[in-house]
Amino acid sequence: MTTARSEPPAPAVNTVDVPGAAAFEDLTARARIRISALKHFAEDGYERATIRGIAQTAGVSPGLLRHHYGSKEALREACDSYVLEILRRINSRLLHDPSDSAATRHELKPFQRYLARALADGSTTGGAIFDEMVTMTEQWLARADDDRSDPPAVDRRIRAAVVTAMAAG
Repeated sequence: MTTARSEPPAPAVNTVDVPGAAAFEDLTARARIRISALKHFAEDGYERATIRGIAQTAGVSPGLLRHHYGSKEALREACDSYVLEILRRINSRLLHDPSDSAATRHELKPFQRYLARALADGSTTGGAIFDEMVTMTEQWLARADDDRSDPPAVDRRIRAAVVTAMAAG
């Protein structure tokens, strides 16, 4: 008679590269869960991502994930808040020093798939993040418009929405 052996959970792996962050294994469990959720929500979509899969990638139990976040929806809200905070921080830094834009593209890469998927999934919070990104783009267009000799033919908000959609795609 053969008994089935249960496989130990896969070790946590830093599958979401977050520039400037500590090594994945050095992060708190809460941060590892959030980073793992960003990966799963981006790759699988919100509906197909599972608490169990996110917890396994983070190297924690599903119970610990629920302890920190309560529910999958609360975890998504935490991911959205985190992404929005990162975007605000980067935008503020670039408004003060635009010469750092090449490094910034690398910083934003882990979040682009997450945002694109959130928008494709019809996330209401993804829409709010997109709207804020449009507002940030408007700030940049306002600077560019100040240097123009002729007024633009299209409203700034519309131009900002198009530029942001193209960048997110």
